[in-house]
Amino acid sequence: MKLVINYARPQSGAKDSEIFGMDVAINNFLRAFLRHGRQETFFFLPDSEESIAALRNLAQEAGADFARCAWLMPQAPKETLCDVDLLFRPDPNLGDHPWKRLQLPPPGFALGSMVHTLSGERVAEALANYLIAPTQAGDAIICPSTAIRDAVASLWQIQTEYYNARFAGNSTCPVDLPVIPLGIDTNRFLNITTPEKRASQRAALGIAEDEVVILYVGRLSYATKAHPLPLFQAAEIAAQRCKQKLRLVLYGFFKPDMMEPDFRDAASDYCRSLKVDFVLNNDPRFPDGLWAAGDIFTSLIDNIQESFGLTPIEAMAGGLPAVISDFDGYRDGVRHGQDGFLVPTCAPPPGTNLDVAAHYFNQRNYGDYLIRNNQSVAVDAQMAAAAFVLLAEDRPRRLIMGQSGRERAMTRYDWAAVIRAYEDLWEQQAEKRKSAQRHVPQDWPAVHPGFPDPSTMFAGFPSSHLSLQDGFELSGDEDDLHRVRRHRMNTFGIDMLLDPARMVALLKCIKSASDGGAAVFAAQMDAGDSSRVLRTLAWLMKMGLIRKK
Repeated sequence: MKLVINYARPQSGAKDSEIFGMDVAINNFLRAFLRHGRQETFFFLPDSEESIAALRNLAQEAGADFARCAWLMPQAPKETLCDVDLLFRPDPNLGDHPWKRLQLPPPGFALGSMVHTLSGERVAEALANYLIAPTQAGDAIICPSTAIRDAVASLWQIQTEYYNARFAGNSTCPVDLPVIPLGIDTNRFLNITTPEKRASQRAALGIAEDEVVILYVGRLSYATKAHPLPLFQAAEIAAQRCKQKLRLVLYGFFKPDMMEPDFRDAASDYCRSLKVDFVLNNDPRFPDGLWAAGDIFTSLIDNIQESFGLTPIEAMAGGLPAVISDFDGYRDGVRHGQDGFLVPTCAPPPGTNLDVAAHYFNQRNYGDYLIRNNQSVAVDAQMAAAAFVLLAEDRPRRLIMGQSGRERAMTRYDWAAVIRAYEDLWEQQAEKRKSAQRHVPQDWPAVHPGFPDPSTMFAGFPSSHLSLQDGFELSGDEDDLHRVRRHRMNTFGIDMLLDPARMVALLKCIKSASDGGAAVFAAQMDAGDSSRVLRTLAWLMKMGLIRKK
C-alpha cells in the first residue's frame, strides 16, 4: 500500500512551554510513525520547505533514517497521486484533497484524517466540509475517544438536518469514524520515574518521605483546561480526613499568565490543611517533569475542549493510580477501581446552552465560550476526596493500581501498538475505497464549487463556439508558429495546449485534410483529449495561424 501523509509544520511552540496540545499530538504521532511504520518509503505531501525541515528534525528525534522520506508535489495531483492508495492528514482539515481526487481516474486514493478537539468554530467548519465535499466510502476520521466519535456524529447530525431542510434532501455523510487512541512512548516513562529521580525531585521541593503527593500535570487555565475549585475542595477535604500527610503539586504553565494570581488566591483560600505547590514546566530543576515525585495523579477536567487526555495515560505509564473526571475521552483510559477512579460529573441537559452558542457566534471569543460552558459542569469533589483518602492510606493498593495502569499503558497506548492500529485501518480504507462511488453529478463542469469550468460558466461571453465538426484552413505556416512562440505573452498557459511537435503535426493535418474537420485532426493526432485539441485550435486562431472556413 502506498501511503502519503500531508504535513504542515505546526505554528505554535515558539516557546516550548506554550506549544498547543494538538501540535504536540501531531509531532508525537509523526515521530512514532517514522519509528514504527512498516512502509519502506515514507511519502509526504509537505506544504513548505519549513515543513520539510521540521520533518527532518522529527526523523532525527525518532531515530529514523531521513533518507527513507520522499516528497510529492501537492500542486500536481495527476502526476503525483495517481498510484496513491491512501492520503492521510494528522488533523481534521482535509482541505482540497477530496476535490483533487476527482481529477484522478476512479477510484482514486482513500482519505484519512485525525480529529483532536471539537469545541472551536474552525474545527466545526472543517468538519462541515466533509458533508459538502465529495467524500466517499473508504474515507475516515480517526477519533481518539468514543466521546469525540459521538461528538462528531452529533455535529454532523445537526449540520445534516439543516442541509436536508434547506434543500429538501436526505443526505448522510459516508465517512467512517473509527476510534484509535493517541499514543505515548511508555519506555520514556519507565526511565523518568526511577527511585533515584523520585528522591531527587521530592528533595528539590522539600517533600518528606511520609508525604503523599497528589500530582496534577497540564495547562493551568480555568478557561481552556479545568476549573481548579473542585480539585482544591477535594484536596482540602481529603487532607482533613486522611491519616497521611498530603501535598498537592500542580505542574504546568499558566495560560494566560493573568490567571496565575487567580489560581494562587483560590489555593490559599480553599487549601488550609495542606501545602500546595505550583511548579512551572520550564523549571530547570525538573527536565523530566515531576512524574517521579507523585503518588497519585489527578485531573478533574470539566472542559469541552478536551478530547482524549494524554496526561492520565502518561500517569499510568509512570505507575501512578489516577483520580480523574468521568468526562469526555478521559473515561476511555482509566478503568474505574482497577487503574484508578473516575469521579462523577454532571452538566445541564441537551438543549440548555443554545444561548451560550449564540453568544459565541456573536462575540467570537473562544476562551469566553469555553468558560461559559464549563461553569455549569460540576465535578463531585466529595467523591474525589474519598478516592484521595483511600489511595493515600492504602499504599499497597496504590502500587497495585499503579502497576495495573502501567501494564495497560504499555499494551494499549504505546506508540508501537497505536501505529499498528493505524496501519491496519489504512489497509481497510484502501480496500474499501475500490468500490466507492463519487458523489458528484455525471459530467459535472467543475473541479470544486468555487472553481467551475470557465468555458461553461462564461459560455455566454463569446459570439460563437468551436466544434469538432468545424473546418479550418491555414493562414500561417510552421515558421509563423515558431515566431509566435518566441513571444512570452503568447505562451502563458501553453502547457494546457498540444505540445510543439503535435502543433506542427496539426498544422500539416489542416493543410492536407480534404474536409478540414477538427474531428479528423483529433483522430489522426490520437491525442485522446478533444478539449486539448479544441483549446489548441482556438489558440492557433488567436495567433492568426488558422481560420475557420
